[in-house]
Amino acid sequence: MTDNGVRVVVCGEVLCDLFAPRAGIPLADATRLIPRLGGAPANVAVQLARLGLGVALVTGVGPDPFGERVQRALAEEGVDLRAVRTITGRRTGATLVEVDADGERRFFGFREASADLALAVADVDRPDVRGLLRRVDIVHSGTVSLRTDNARDATRFLQQTGRQHGAMISVDVNLRPGMYPDRALMLERADGAVGAADILKATREEAALVLGRRASTRLATLAEGLLARGPLLVMLTDGDQPMLVATRHHVIERPALTVRVVDATGAGDAFCGAALAALLAAGVTARTLGDVDAAILGRVIDAGRRAGAAAVTRMGATTAMIRRLPRSATPTTKTKPKMKTKTKTKTKTTHAGGSHR
Repeated sequence: MTDNGVRVVVCGEVLCDLFAPRAGIPLADATRLIPRLGGAPANVAVQLARLGLGVALVTGVGPDPFGERVQRALAEEGVDLRAVRTITGRRTGATLVEVDADGERRFFGFREASADLALAVADVDRPDVRGLLRRVDIVHSGTVSLRTDNARDATRFLQQTGRQHGAMISVDVNLRPGMYPDRALMLERADGAVGAADILKATREEAALVLGRRASTRLATLAEGLLARGPLLVMLTDGDQPMLVATRHHVIERPALTVRVVDATGAGDAFCGAALAALLAAGVTARTLGDVDAAILGRVIDAGRRAGAAAVTRMGATTAMIRRLPRSATPTTKTKPKMKTKTKTKTKTTHAGGSHR
């Protein structure tokens, strides 16, 4: 742990998500809108903070009411804000989120000229940020911040500096085709992000897109393809279908948990945050990540799926995020022997709800 208690640095967008008062109300019919924290990296930061991890967010906000609101909400969650920059002439990103009666969403983004995309190396190559990175355990980011050259360079700086100090690099593929001028650029940036990652989180659709495979491709096959591109640990989710965590030595697959889905926003971010927390709870480091045993992977996927399932039970990405790891994700005093052969754990039981964004 670092002297200042920060174990994870998260880089990327924080947004103000605006919802109708309840699911099933079209935004066009809403007489008022409810503001909530949003932005995938910020959501991951909140889940980590809820689980007691010291976490700092590196992002940009505008000098506007949304910027004040999201910073206040993050501070209340315990997220370290020393690396949040207020950028003059830019605005805090916002997204209208329409949730239907089944919990599925449509997003209407207001992201042009947003402050997070204006973040540059000069904003992160500073003594306070370097201090955070000196002995941090994980540097996590998404791919939306790779859209602009300056934000991509800032993200790379954080990753490279963190790695120099022994941090694991975590990436959520989190593709948003509508945010890129063309598909080719999006896939180029995503491919670079995959290659930079030690820990990679993606949905089935994102993995298939990055690999040029069909969406029906088996999760284990997609994970194998992603591992071949550089990551040491891959986490794949598929809505209310089974999910998977894999290294080159072990593959663990679990069903999603049965829950009533109110709003699916942020479930994948909750999964990611809880899975990272479980890795750190198990004492995993950059040196041991590629050799974690099946027992640890089981705890990681159990933490992720429980967090993802909880997140969908209320409106808003962070509203229902869990505040403690499930008991099965907490290490015991007993140690299990390392498994030498590839192991796959499955169940035939099917469940609804679970980890998706």
